[in-house]
Amino acid sequence: MANKIQPDLKRSYEDFEPFCQWKRDNERDILEVHLEGFKKEQLRVQFNNSGILAITGEKPIDETKCSRFKKEINIAKDSDSNKIRAKLSRGVLLITIPKITSMSSKQAAVDPASAATEENIQAKENALSSGLRNAISSLKLSRKMALNVLVVAATFAIIGVGSYVSWKCLKPAPTDENMTNENMKVISVP
Repeated sequence: MANKIQPDLKRSYEDFEPFCQWKRDNERDILEVHLEGFKKEQLRVQFNNSGILAITGEKPIDETKCSRFKKEINIAKDSDSNKIRAKLSRGVLLITIPKITSMSSKQAAVDPASAATEENIQAKENALSSGLRNAISSLKLSRKMALNVLVVAATFAIIGVGSYVSWKCLKPAPTDENMTNENMKVISVP
């Protein structure tokens, strides 16, 4: 808004919502904002770190009245915010928002050296992810083995406790020969 309108206490504003339309494809999104009668000096397009695209504009209607708008849009995560461009043409503000894409086949054909480098990088990434998958598999195997060891240990503990209880409870009853005063307990009955 290079030609800012001087603030005036008697000035009034008419806020409006401009008509907007998206055109999307794999490489970019294009936002068409219909702003009939606006000049590019009366418009501002800003992008902040939070991923919000702010579009504002203000133009005089007469000596005491201005028309203005403010539109905020969340930009997709796969957008290349450094390459956003805006152009006003025939009353339509075109905002082009390129998407972040991997190297296209055209670029690979034009520059075989960089394509080979890209293939090397891809091969290294595949090897790294394969190694990671193997580590995760062995970790799962280790967990499985630990669980098996735990089950075997629990089984032995149960068998041991059961054997001890059986041995204590199923002892043969004392015979007359074993019944001496030193082997007897006195139980008082009330």
